[in-house]
Amino acid sequence: MKIRSRLTLILPLTIAFSAHASETQSDLVKLSFKSPKAFECAMLSEDENEQNRLIDTAIDSGRAFLTLRKEHPQDFDAVRSKMPIIWLVAIQPSKASDDFVLGQVFSAMANALRAEASESKAGGFSKSESFTAKGCQLI
Repeated sequence: MKIRSRLTLILPLTIAFSAHASETQSDLVKLSFKSPKAFECAMLSEDENEQNRLIDTAIDSGRAFLTLRKEHPQDFDAVRSKMPIIWLVAIQPSKASDDFVLGQVFSAMANALRAEASESKAGGFSKSESFTAKGCQLI
């Protein structure tokens, strides 16, 4: 009887813990995509208010991502293969501040956008068309 009552207590806790872990992993993956995408969209936007909103979104989601990463390193390790590689490169200096890491992400996104623009110059690169094509209005 005692074993059954202990299992009754342990089972819900185990389920709750695993649900929390998968929620944290899901949040890590979502935030890992949101921040770089918001930086990219801010660079594509032609509206200054929209640029500011997207930069704020990128910084907020990037800081949230980095905080979750530090608080839940085992969850980060479990989902690192599902994240953009830019984070794995940007967080290499382990003692780097969060703002430095976000600067690295912004720089990498700016470089990628410059490369994309130079490749498509012959076809006519348009910021507004790229903004729409990349789904930036959804962020």
